[in-house]
Amino acid sequence: MDANSIEGIVGSELSKFDARLKDDIRKRFVTPFAQVRAYDACDSETVWIFAIIPENNVCLGFSESGYRGTDRNWGLMFFDKLWLGDSGAWYSDLAELVDDCGYF
Repeated sequence: MDANSIEGIVGSELSKFDARLKDDIRKRFVTPFAQVRAYDACDSETVWIFAIIPENNVCLGFSESGYRGTDRNWGLMFFDKLWLGDSGAWYSDLAELVDDCGYF
């Protein structure tokens, strides 16, 4: 997986959104970059950050393996912490994440 792959996956998900919401999300885009983030003291995984909302110190990310191996690949995380966050901040699709997070 690389930045171009992530851009393709995110682009495919964005095709499901209306124009206004697409624009709002795209304003937050960054070139995707990988980070290893922890669940707890022992376990971690690689997540791709593709959007940042700096005024709220959060970012949107994609995990190829899903949160703890589940089908929840789309996550909302604190930007300044190398932590994956709670399971409740991980979703099966980007639309569900965007709808639930309240930032768009």
